[in-house]
Amino acid sequence: MRFQCPLCKGVVSVEDADMGSTVQCGHCNKSVPVPASRTAAGSVIGDFIILREIGRGGMGIVYLAHQISLDRPAALKILADSYAKNAEFVVGFIKEARAAAKLNHPNIVQAYAVGDDEGIFYFAMEHVDGETMKNILKREGGLLTVDKAIDIIRQIAEALDYAWHEEKLVHRDIKPDNIMLTSTGRAKLADLGLAKVGNDSGKTDSEEVMGTPQYISPEQLTGDALDNRTDIYCLGATFYQFLTGQFPFNGATPTEIARQHLEAPLIPPSQVNPAVPEEVSNVVVKMMEKDPARRYQTAGELAEELTQIKHGKSPAGGKAAPKISVPKISVPKVAPPPRIPTPAAAPEAPKPKIVPKPVKMPAMPPQPAPAQPAPVPPPRRPVKAPAMPPQPAPAQPASSTPQPPVKKKKVVKSSAQGPQQSTGKKVVKIVVGVVVVILLAVAGWVCYVRFVKHEDPMAQISQVTEDLAKRNAKPEPTPFMKAAAPVVEAVRHSEGGDQKMIIRQCYDFLKTRLEPGDEEEKRIQQEIVEYFSNRDEEPIETARVKKVEEYEAEQERKRLAAAEEQRRKQEEERRAREREVEQKLKAEEKAASERKVNAFKNQIAAKERKMVLDLVRYAEKQDADGLRNALEQVILDVKDAPREFASLARPLATRAAALRKTMETAWAWERIFTSGDPALIGMQIELQGNLCKVTEIRDGVIHAKNLSGKEYTAEVRKLLRNKKFQQFTINAAIKLKKKDTLPFYYFWMNEFYGAYIVSDYASPNGKRNYSQFVAAYLAMAKQDSFVRSGLAEKFKGVPEFSGGGASSSKAPARKAAPAKKGGAKAPAKKAAPAKKGADKKAPAKKKAKKK
Repeated sequence: MRFQCPLCKGVVSVEDADMGSTVQCGHCNKSVPVPASRTAAGSVIGDFIILREIGRGGMGIVYLAHQISLDRPAALKILADSYAKNAEFVVGFIKEARAAAKLNHPNIVQAYAVGDDEGIFYFAMEHVDGETMKNILKREGGLLTVDKAIDIIRQIAEALDYAWHEEKLVHRDIKPDNIMLTSTGRAKLADLGLAKVGNDSGKTDSEEVMGTPQYISPEQLTGDALDNRTDIYCLGATFYQFLTGQFPFNGATPTEIARQHLEAPLIPPSQVNPAVPEEVSNVVVKMMEKDPARRYQTAGELAEELTQIKHGKSPAGGKAAPKISVPKISVPKVAPPPRIPTPAAAPEAPKPKIVPKPVKMPAMPPQPAPAQPAPVPPPRRPVKAPAMPPQPAPAQPASSTPQPPVKKKKVVKSSAQGPQQSTGKKVVKIVVGVVVVILLAVAGWVCYVRFVKHEDPMAQISQVTEDLAKRNAKPEPTPFMKAAAPVVEAVRHSEGGDQKMIIRQCYDFLKTRLEPGDEEEKRIQQEIVEYFSNRDEEPIETARVKKVEEYEAEQERKRLAAAEEQRRKQEEERRAREREVEQKLKAEEKAASERKVNAFKNQIAAKERKMVLDLVRYAEKQDADGLRNALEQVILDVKDAPREFASLARPLATRAAALRKTMETAWAWERIFTSGDPALIGMQIELQGNLCKVTEIRDGVIHAKNLSGKEYTAEVRKLLRNKKFQQFTINAAIKLKKKDTLPFYYFWMNEFYGAYIVSDYASPNGKRNYSQFVAAYLAMAKQDSFVRSGLAEKFKGVPEFSGGGASSSKAPARKAAPAKKGGAKAPAKKAAPAKKGADKKAPAKKKAKKK
């Protein structure tokens, strides 16, 4: 493993056995603690230094890390063992994470790297300065405002649309946990590196269903093909939670929730939270349609509709009601005026401008005054009597019946013509006669009322006077007359006036579209219309031409839009065909790549088995050069492997180099016991039952003399099973400070039980390393039937062969060891005589350890 030195910040490599211990840093030469595990703070995985844990998920743990090469923070996700051990998942994970790394979008958490470091698979991504929507929902009571929810969902929809169109990636696990909100308010989609390439089934036989029950789509549960619409459903479930504060479906178990996703109808968000607008609720319902064909077909379409809602537009494409067109064109072409209901507005006080108009109207002979009171009782409020000065007051009491006003008008007319045809005397006679008749009629009527009907004649006169006053009083002008009076006045006095200004007045009046209430108002409106029509031909024609041009331009725009839409559809079909071909090619490339990967894996496995068999074969022949060359060839083969398989081949090269390094220590001992070492001269050794001192080691033979000077010799290979000689080698290893490498010499010499015995005197790390070495050797050797047949005899009494390890007790194994032929049977605790210095310490240490 590798870790960062906490003192000098250098990267240090150590054996896995050193985890949790203290080692010397190779950079600053100071003792520093080694992290307790491969993922503890300070450990180095790939190009990243782990700082601390920031989150956990179903697929692994996320750490805050620092990228060494680019000097920047990163979020490092370590896959859980259950996924890392699935070779099929790992291959797909690396391929799809690399595809996600190609994406560069402001609403997607950027992927940095993906790979493995000695069996640990990781995915590095951008570290976002913010928090997940899950935490934000907890802080804000589980509910967002409609505007904020629309903003976040729109940004994530744009990210999904980009990921789908660029790399055909389906996230499969959209939920608040995987949506980040930065400190600036930008929404970012996380964990796209754990996505899946679309147009594939939701799960395989070796793959579990991906997704969270509260947000999962129906097609993920049924195993149908997944595409962009799957993420739209999951995003709709997230949108539902943002708006209502609860999940779309609830249940006691995940299975019950999943069944509701498949069968239960969705309660619209507006029914759960009345504050949600209906158009927003409809968007959520459409996103969560169980049939993908009824959802939004692309996330881009969803983002565009949310944008329209955000700007106050109808998502169905509705527009604001068009303004009422100007009647400048339609008025002169139609004989009757435009009809618009008359507003029922309360009448206002009469204005001075309208007073002269009713004075001129009685001058027109076609409309007699007496005909109006009988049929028209208008609902207008009568104005006060002083507002009508043109009517003489004395004439009203005299005409108590309906006929006198007509006679009076005729008398006035005749009196107006009388001065031309008669003398003043004749006029006086007529006036006197009329007065007498009137007086007689009035007197008769008073007598009739007083004595026959027994009523008060003055009250009757007052009533008649009041009725006549009401009948003759001019009501307050209507809104139509208020607007038309100045216009018709200008029209009647248009000679010598500003024609353009009068036409403009007519236009402004007609634009109001006030409805005339009686015949007089209709006549005034007709008069204004005729004047306007006769004098506004040029502007009307201009407006007509303009309207025609606008209509033709609109038709041309629609034609161009239709052509553009047709071109767009053809382009989409072409792109769809290209994507289909590209997907087929990618599928073929993927299949070919998988075949290559599997073939290369088989080659690696074969090379690894051969490497173990070579160790057995060359050890039996004691051919160190042959094994060395075989290991060198393995390393060269790995270096020549294609770049795409480098990560698969690298572990084999590491194991080959480690094996070569280990065997070099064994060969060093072989040279010592073949050619000798000055440090061994004079050491005590028991040969043939005699205590001697070593005088020379030459050609694999030990020469020694006893106290009397007699010389003894013995071949080293024949002494390996001798416990006395084993004790001598242990003392030699202590003296040469090579206790940890001595077991590998015995292993190379095919004395496996002896290696197990001497390993007990190695350091704890040395003992553990040898035990792991033997266990790895046996695991590989047992796979070959030829080698496996002789293992039981060779490794008899060795705990690793039967499943034990470095922690197993050695006492039972020593009791079971066979006695050497022809040798003396020595007690286990009195294997060597007492020695001075270092030679006395080894047995004492062993004895203490057994206690």
